[in-house]
Amino acid sequence: MVEYRPRVSSHTVSRVINLDAWLYVRTFFDAVEASDSLLLSALSFNNIGLLVQENNAVFDAVVAVGAIYAHQNLFNLGRDAAQRGDVHKLCLTFRQQIAAELCEPPDLRDPTFLLRLLLLGFIELMTDKTGLSWGQLVHHFWHYVILNQYTSPMSKNLNSQLLQLTRMSIVIRELMFLVTPPAVEPTLEGSLASLCDTQRIIGPGLEPVSSENEMLEFLIRTLGRWACLKNRTINWMKDIYSLWERDRSLRDRCSARESLEGLEIISQACTLQQEVITMISSYTATSAPPLSASRSGNFMLPMLHWILAGISRIFSTPAWQSQDWELPVMQESLIHDQALKALDGAEKMMNRAQLEAVFYGTMSPVVGLEMELEEERERVIRLLRNIERKGFAVAEALEMDIRMGWRDPDAIFFGAHVLPS
Repeated sequence: MVEYRPRVSSHTVSRVINLDAWLYVRTFFDAVEASDSLLLSALSFNNIGLLVQENNAVFDAVVAVGAIYAHQNLFNLGRDAAQRGDVHKLCLTFRQQIAAELCEPPDLRDPTFLLRLLLLGFIELMTDKTGLSWGQLVHHFWHYVILNQYTSPMSKNLNSQLLQLTRMSIVIRELMFLVTPPAVEPTLEGSLASLCDTQRIIGPGLEPVSSENEMLEFLIRTLGRWACLKNRTINWMKDIYSLWERDRSLRDRCSARESLEGLEIISQACTLQQEVITMISSYTATSAPPLSASRSGNFMLPMLHWILAGISRIFSTPAWQSQDWELPVMQESLIHDQALKALDGAEKMMNRAQLEAVFYGTMSPVVGLEMELEEERERVIRLLRNIERKGFAVAEALEMDIRMGWRDPDAIFFGAHVLPS
């Protein structure tokens, strides 16, 4: 393991770090440094090491994440039952601190509040088997970043990286849960658009993606567009089925309003599908730059294949197939191939994945439903159990979802849990 030591600084370290606490800090940073994606770079020692030393709240947050991660992974850190109890007390205190700060006006919160929100998110994913507490916490990310026009006196580079991780968390939440935001909140599409910027960054007349950071930015924007598209598509399907139930004479047809909206959705889907295909082709081309072997590229590729499988599958439903429209649907064998490539890539990344391992679980409802052979389904279950062994209890809920989906594909309605409002 890499041993992290406090930097020599003119600033005074605000607390005396005991041996056990610093061991948990090291465990946390080792897990971050092992990441195969820039996504967690905001949490690296280079970025937040000084904050850990000088800010009590950040120190406690990092210790809490490192301690829970060590406990979930059963690392041999010489902990007894009393120490495990102390770890859970620390996490409870951390949750209570965040809950109290959420009640404060935004301008009175500690500048490190967003960082600590993100760190608490990892604890919720590791300790809550339902994933609901994490989903509700990310709801606060949404409010804090969008409604309160997030600003921070921390460095511009760190803020940018924290916001990337925040946006990714919000997008993953929308892809994991079926959520209709209350009317008092900004619309899903508008909110995701403000976070993910839906304008194209790849295609004719645009500069090619040329850095790992641009690759990560492309992935976050693309997943955001996929989340918007998926939710808009599902809402359209609900409207169509409701229309058919009210008037059987309209079965296999739709009103002019639904027809116009349906064509707009198809246009968005076709554009997104083509851009994802272009990115995959660019990434895998033999003439591609060294980025073809980059960590962020390897992290991104399985998710792009997941999106392609998802786009085709969601437009294969009766509501869409009943219309005389040209749909962005690949042949069944190609959909299955995209799902297999997503699974292959996730399995390879899991060999080194640590804290980012949980992000691959998001793909399981779409990828898993394309697996019909027993050995393929066993691979999906192994992937989820590997994520669980990495420390993330939420993988248990994802496994329950996919098993339910295999029994009844309509049961999970192209998503996972329904998040209570």
